Amino acid sequence: MKKSFLFFVCIFIFSLTFAQREIVDGVVVDKQAQSIVDAVSKKVTTDSPMLISYTMTVKSGEKTIETQKGNLLSNGDKFRLIAQGFEDYCDGKNLWHYVKETSEVELSIIDQTNNIFNFPNTIKTYSKDFRPKLIREEDVNYVIDLVPKKSTNVSKIRIVSNKSTNRIKEMIIYVRGGNTYVINFTSYKANQQVKTTDFSFPTQAYPNAEIIDLR
Repeated sequence: MKKSFLFFVCIFIFSLTFAQREIVDGVVVDKQAQSIVDAVSKKVTTDSPMLISYTMTVKSGEKTIETQKGNLLSNGDKFRLIAQGFEDYCDGKNLWHYVKETSEVELSIIDQTNNIFNFPNTIKTYSKDFRPKLIREEDVNYVIDLVPKKSTNVSKIRIVSNKSTNRIKEMIIYVRGGNTYVINFTSYKANQQVKTTDFSFPTQAYPNAEIIDLR
């Protein structure tokens, strides 16, 4: 009797787990993770434009290489990132990467490889590029891995989101064969006032900067 009861309990648990997943085009889809990230993505949309303060820790294995703080102004595919050693400006097509030490600006076309630090936009467009998987539930958070659908230099992105607000608390970017970037969001301000010029390199502020056009 006890074995039969345990058998049916196992079948019930398996059925619940399987119900949270389905197979689409031969790939297992985690429906619960997908609904959670959908909610986070929707929150990013309603909160934009947003201003985020963060602390980023760069690690090689377990060793911390550096820690830096920064501010990100994000509005869809446009963003401005002000960090300690560099500044990035993106108007949705062009990316200006300004290195403060050398006073040089690399101007390139934005793509998946250099757009990764526009954190909210990565979440907003996740369904196109990533497949979500729920890793665990914590007291007030969800922990979800976003795995690229195509082979990229990023092996996965782990996000931690608040269950009640659907806002991102932490993001960890794992670079294949490289460093790991742990980003903790320390401040989050929604629906900011922005101007078009916020997302282009301010040449007047840096008149001596050398612009290297790589487009």
